[in-house]
Amino acid sequence: MAKQVIDLALQHCSQDLTEPEFALWLEAVANGGSYEQLVDVLTAMAGEINAARPSTLQLVERFFRSDRAAAALAAGGPLEALGKSSWQLQWVTPDEQGKVEEAGGVTLQMLDLSESDWEAFGLQVKHWAEQQEKQAGKFQVFCEWLERNGPYDIMIDGANVALWGENYDGGAFRPDKIRVMYEAVQQQSPDAKVLLVLHTGRYNDARYNHKEAFEWMEGVRRAGRFFVTPAGSNDDWYWMYAAVQARERGLLVRTALLLLCCCCCRCVDCSACQTAAHVRRHLARHPVHCMYQ
Repeated sequence: MAKQVIDLALQHCSQDLTEPEFALWLEAVANGGSYEQLVDVLTAMAGEINAARPSTLQLVERFFRSDRAAAALAAGGPLEALGKSSWQLQWVTPDEQGKVEEAGGVTLQMLDLSESDWEAFGLQVKHWAEQQEKQAGKFQVFCEWLERNGPYDIMIDGANVALWGENYDGGAFRPDKIRVMYEAVQQQSPDAKVLLVLHTGRYNDARYNHKEAFEWMEGVRRAGRFFVTPAGSNDDWYWMYAAVQARERGLLVRTALLLLCCCCCRCVDCSACQTAAHVRRHLARHPVHCMYQ
């Protein structure tokens, strides 16, 4: 019954479950729940949060030290095939590749959105983009262009990068920063396919006021690595959609968090709540960290 209640909360509630709520669920299981219920909690947590505090993990440890955990193992539990007769509890730290030497050298599996989540995420972003564009059909043109030229591994929000650090009197759009960022990312990941997204207004600014940067942009555009979003469209939906289409390998380069996009997810309608969680998870699991000097 508890799992059904949590499932309903995740699907229909406008509030996301966070670690404190999961900790309460874990505490209940640790105090008297079954192994199957513990699996339900941990599975739900894996889809909603990226890290847990030691105090939360200690609740999991408490369960595995209980008679109920021993009984689950004796009844032919998950370790039976490995010939294990008891749970072994130890705090360990995986290496950068996720390998855990203390656990026989096993490598932890990366958790990401499921394929159905990716599909739902992409369809919702496309719906919002088409709903808000001033010229009907323009986003569909981008989708078809992306299908021909993509998928891309790394997406760069050009306007955001060019305006980084310019929030002062005299600050301005600096397309030279885009080139620095693009080349830094390409140097860091030479085999990655990088996509630059820039609104047509910013593109024309570069055309008339930044000749050298514009010539570089044209070279990137001819290589199929640059898309200029049309007037009347929000360029944010374009790089977000491209990032979603890249699935788990997609990385997004931006100098600010996706707070605006998360707000949009929450304000459009209540059915968008799950997609807001998709945005949050993508943000947490697909960053590229660069320093501009």
